[in-house]
Amino acid sequence: MSSNHGKIKETQCPVCKYKLNDATAVKGENSVPKPGDISVCIGCAEVLIFTEELSVRQAAMSDLLNLSKENFNQITQAQHVIRRLR
Repeated sequence: MSSNHGKIKETQCPVCKYKLNDATAVKGENSVPKPGDISVCIGCAEVLIFTEELSVRQAAMSDLLNLSKENFNQITQAQHVIRRLR
């Protein structure tokens, strides 16, 4: 059985510099990210993309425009929760 939460190589948000070292999958899938996977910073709620080195970069507009409606809704829900908790 796979976990939806796991450690990743420490990196930091390029927007707020929050140190990131965990990943959680939305649907209980394996939480080990791969290049191109989408994330949301727990510090500032910015949308991030995992790079080839598994660090993160800020999502470009083209990344956001290519999201499915389901993924877009999941991201906006996560952002809403993160912003409420701040």
